[in-house]
Amino acid sequence: MRVPDDVFAQICAEMEAAEQSGELDGIFKGEPRAPDQQTGREPLMRSLRPDMKLYKSTFKKILGYDITTPGFAEDALTRLEILGCSRAREYYEAVRSEWQKEHDAQMKSVAHGYKGQCENE
Repeated sequence: MRVPDDVFAQICAEMEAAEQSGELDGIFKGEPRAPDQQTGREPLMRSLRPDMKLYKSTFKKILGYDITTPGFAEDALTRLEILGCSRAREYYEAVRSEWQKEHDAQMKSVAHGYKGQCENE
């Protein structure tokens, strides 16, 4: 989807104003992630606790790891259920379904563009 020119101009103007005001100074000056805070399948599984707050991003991470490591989602969801999150599968399926719809739409668009390119050649 193309951003209209007036909206793009407004975004550029706001970014320029933020830069001029110093609002963006130091944006990347945070502390680097400690080795024990590294991301990955194992740290994610270890981080699942009964008292944790679950966010959509948690289920997106589970989905991402399941794409590269089939069966990961089942293991993570089983662990969440054991920890007391009875709706873990429901939340995961909502995230997975949303991702699948977006993925299918992107693939359809790519296929359409590729078909047009092949017809032109």
